[in-house]
Amino acid sequence: RLLALMEEYQGRLSVEVGYTEDLAHRIQAGTDIFLMPSRYEPCGLTQMYALKYGTLPVATAVGGLKDSIVPWPDPQATGFTFEGPRPDTLLRAVEQAMNLFRDASAWGAMVRRAMLAEFGWERSAQEYLNVYRQLGAQL
Repeated sequence: RLLALMEEYQGRLSVEVGYTEDLAHRIQAGTDIFLMPSRYEPCGLTQMYALKYGTLPVATAVGGLKDSIVPWPDPQATGFTFEGPRPDTLLRAVEQAMNLFRDASAWGAMVRRAMLAEFGWERSAQEYLNVYRQLGAQL
């Protein structure tokens, strides 16, 4: 049915059956908001890619999504999260995102913060070193 709709709406709708890494990144880089209504996400790279591209995630507050997205309205927000993958909570989060999108200045500031988010090993390694130092000081 989707392929038929693509024919009907040529130039306005595209359908790609299958997965390619390149296309996945291009889609993320070319959108403003990335919906992630996940039930389970142990770590997640998708939201990290989205943040780096300045595509603000709207995601369920689970696992790695909760750990890597600073939720609006926090002053350091990098995206939007919601509790439980339910239609009502997802819709509320999308409405929050759309309301903020209308404020170009606030939206741009959040996009910039998202693009500057750090997920490298340097921060994690420093946190481990701090724990080890604290443990050593207690001995």
